[in-house]
Amino acid sequence: MFSRRIFLNAIGTAAAIAQPQPPDEKARVMMARMGMGEGTLKEGDKAPDFELAVLKQKARVRLSSFQGKRPVALLFGSFS
Repeated sequence: MFSRRIFLNAIGTAAAIAQPQPPDEKARVMMARMGMGEGTLKEGDKAPDFELAVLKQKARVRLSSFQGKRPVALLFGSFS
């Protein structure tokens, strides 16, 4: 039952994204399907702190560890 729900959600998301829509609308529809709402960050706001795994290592890195030391560029998207 759980895997069927995931499959149906994936199909619904793919169908919603496949419809011709402006780029911002595509993102809004996809986020709504995943249960996410619109964020509240505005240009110039401080980025929220988060932690990520370092690729091919067991280490983790936190965004705040770079504060005041070096610039950080955040890239979001699929690179596969």
